Parts: sequence; C-alpha cells; structure tokens
Amino acid sequence: PHCLARDRLRLWLPVSSRALAPETHSSLPLTNDDLERILSVIGARWEIRTREAYGFGLLVLHGWCDSRRVAEPLRCPISTTLLLALISSCAGSYSGTAIRNIVYGICAWHVLHGQHWLVVWNKVETALEGASKLSPTSSRRPERAPWTPEIMVRIRETLDLNSSLDSAVFACITTVFWSAARLGEFTLNSLSAFDHQKHITVANVKRSVGPGGEPVMAFYLPHTKCATNGEEVYWARQGGPADPGWAYMNHLQINTPRPDKFLFSWTHSSGKRRVLTKTELLRRINRSVCKQQVCLQCMVMAFALGLCWNTSCAASLSTLLNHWAAGPAIHLYFI
Repeated sequence: PHCLARDRLRLWLPVSSRALAPETHSSLPLTNDDLERILSVIGARWEIRTREAYGFGLLVLHGWCDSRRVAEPLRCPISTTLLLALISSCAGSYSGTAIRNIVYGICAWHVLHGQHWLVVWNKVETALEGASKLSPTSSRRPERAPWTPEIMVRIRETLDLNSSLDSAVFACITTVFWSAARLGEFTLNSLSAFDHQKHITVANVKRSVGPGGEPVMAFYLPHTKCATNGEEVYWARQGGPADPGWAYMNHLQINTPRPDKFLFSWTHSSGKRRVLTKTELLRRINRSVCKQQVCLQCMVMAFALGLCWNTSCAASLSTLLNHWAAGPAIHLYFI
C-alpha cells in the first residue's frame, strides 16, 4: 500500500509473512492481536530515521524486481544471487553507504516478518565493499575542516546576542562544540518534533564535577543515537569570547525557557515560542559564515573534530569516540 517510508517495513507484507504462515492458524494459539504485537515490539528496535532509510531500501528492491519481472515469492526470502544482482545494479549509481542501507533494510524486512535470512553474508559483504569503491564522486563529501574557537568568535561578531534567536544559536553551538555532542542532540528536525522522553529540557541541566574535580555543566540527553537509555555530556568554562558558560547563561537570561520545555527554545518575531531546529541554526550560521567569508563545509561533524584538534587531553578524544560510537566515519580522522 501507499504509505510513508517509515511505515514500509511493517505495512509492505511479503507473500509468506508471519501473519499468513500456516502454523499461526493451527498449532499455535495466537490471535491477530498477538501477531500485531510481535510486529510492534520488533519494529520498535529501529528509530524513525532508520526505518525511513530501510523503507527506501524496500522501494529500491521492489522497483528493481518489478523492472526485471521477479516474482513476489522470490523477493522474500531473497536468495544470495538475487541480492548480489541488486547490489551490482546499484553500484556506481548510489554511494556505498546507501547500498549498504538498502541491504540492511531488506534484512530487517525479513526479520520483522519472520522470514529466514538465507543470504551468504561473506559474499554480500564482498560485493558491498566493491560497490563502495565504485561510488560516484558526487556522493562523496570531502574531508571537513574542523571548527575552532576562533571560528566561533568570528561568527559571534556577526550575531546580535541580545536577540532571542542569536542568543539561542550561539549557546547551542558552543555547548555542542565544548561537549563534543552531535548537533542533532541539541536541535530538533522540525518545530513539532519535541518529545519530553527523547529531547533535552532545562530540567536536564545541572552543575556537576568533572573527572578531574573541575566544576562542569552537565547535560543529560534522554535519548541518543548510541545510548537509547540516555547519557550525560558536559563542558567546563573556557576563557575568551567562545566560553560556553557565558553563552548558556545569556541564553537563559534572554529566552527564559521553562524547565519542562526544550532547552534551546526561543521567541519568534511573531511572539510565538519555537524550538531551535537544525535547519534554523544552520541557516543562521551560514549567513554569519558568508558575512565573515569563512570557508567552512558541512559543519555537523566539524564541531566534534574541532574539539579534539583543540585539546591535548587523551581523555577527551576517548570520550568523543565513545559518544560517537555509532558513527564510524569520525574514526577516519583519528585512527
């Protein structure tokens, strides 16, 4: 059926899905509600963004199979040869990461609907490595220059730190930088995306003591890419105009977010309160970068890279690599 990409894993049923398997209607005392519950529990394993990526993989699979007139029963459970043919067909058109996500999506589809995964993985992995080497040049981003305190100072010079948006933006980028966090952990994807159970609020911030006994500001992130049960990041006060302590206190004074609201909330010119979205932050920073003529590429990972380049503390590097454990790309810069 036509549905959102995030729902395809569940709603696009293979010909021999768990719900249609004979044993579920005879030897096992299971109802349709029981089977739906199985789908719900297994489906909760993947985050929304992951389900969207996997949903794209299913679209590619079925689109390719339709063009080759591959019968529905042959698509699930899929054979090694058919999967290798799909990978080979995608090679050169998609990045290695995109093709790998297509394969992972097909695998997740099998798992979710109780189908046997009959694929010989070492053959598939070899094909994926080959497809990665054939990735189109346009799909590869150049290595990114790290952020530095100097860049943040130059951006600060273009901001009006008495304004609601700019004070929130500067507090956010200094917090992300000095805590080696992901930008997506302190911003939201949309204005309506705030979830108390997943996103940081003012109540999740406290003064604490760091590993070396130094005073720090600790930020509890209820849900992260690597720690679904939450984890804590922190920064210590820094000297100079890129100090996260001054920026954070200025944000609290200007925007006065309520304890139960998103940490980096601000007031729009219309008078309405808004959460700080990643799009809004990047748009504001890009305007500042253009004014200062700073040559800066994609900045999301550059925050974390910059912190490591600006510290000689081995513990900071170790902490960053652990926090970014699910993002192997960052290891390329240090290992």
